[in-house]
Amino acid sequence: MKSDLIPMINNYKKDGLEFVEVTNNVGLTVTFCNLGGSIYSIKYQGELMTYQAKNIEDFLREDVYNGKVLGRVAGRIPNGELKVDNKVYKLCPNEGKTVLHGGKGAISSKKFSLRVFNTTDHVHVVYTYFSLAGEAGFPGNGLFEVHYTIMNDVPSCKAKLLSYVNEKTPVSMTVHTFFSLGESNLDNLSLRINASKYLDISKENLVVGEAKKVPACLDFRKTKPILKDIDDPLINGGKLKGYDHSFILDNIDKETPQVVLESKKYKLNVYTDFDSVIVYSDNFDAKFEADNSKEKTRRGVAIEPQLSQNKEHYLCRSEEFCHYIRYEFAKK
Repeated sequence: MKSDLIPMINNYKKDGLEFVEVTNNVGLTVTFCNLGGSIYSIKYQGELMTYQAKNIEDFLREDVYNGKVLGRVAGRIPNGELKVDNKVYKLCPNEGKTVLHGGKGAISSKKFSLRVFNTTDHVHVVYTYFSLAGEAGFPGNGLFEVHYTIMNDVPSCKAKLLSYVNEKTPVSMTVHTFFSLGESNLDNLSLRINASKYLDISKENLVVGEAKKVPACLDFRKTKPILKDIDDPLINGGKLKGYDHSFILDNIDKETPQVVLESKKYKLNVYTDFDSVIVYSDNFDAKFEADNSKEKTRRGVAIEPQLSQNKEHYLCRSEEFCHYIRYEFAKK
């Protein structure tokens, strides 16, 4: 049943950043920030569904990705360089020689411009960033947008990711949101992923080889506690200390959630048209205090739908990058 009420919108500035807080008619509050075009936090029925750096000073750090839009390329590019049509581009590594989530100066570290549209049945928050050729080492100018939509009477937030470029360049964006569903750690969180295959990773956390059948410790086709197999030796070699894996999604359609996360009280359904999802279990101490927990690791789980990382994804002039992620919450 639709309500005649319209969502509350609160725009405010803090520590040089611009925030937009939207509260709809069914208890969903999403706070957006212009830094990285980010989802700063999500609350449902008054409880935190996400976790974020507690202090703005930590959120400002380039190596804190919580809630931010990743690009130009989400994931890792080895050796700090990129080859496009036989021309080599030197990028800006930020993890040894590896370029993580676009490297130094990536779009997640930039302040996006903002537009807000309030209609009779939803709020539309649009963040836009224009990246010049050579920024972070990438070729071509690029326009990067994220369109967030919150319906008045549905506890969901949809992110539509768009990009346009003036010459061939790699583009693979996502939103790096960590979810906790009212919890302070992973102890009471369970996960289901619509994926029978995954991509193996090296000791340096780089994707290697083609998609393989998920082993038992990576099989989430039936809901199971996240912690059940998280310390399995198969996935804890090298730098790994838990999940940081790419799952290839099965049978993608608009009506089926590709990822389902549950706590004792809440449920999150994640819908997307991306062909894979990265699941990262907050394995390492990021040296910041979280707003949901005093613990240093495993305070929540990042769910990052994106294009599969075992392929190169180039965008050319006159083409459009366009994909969506929708987060839908429910109280159990």
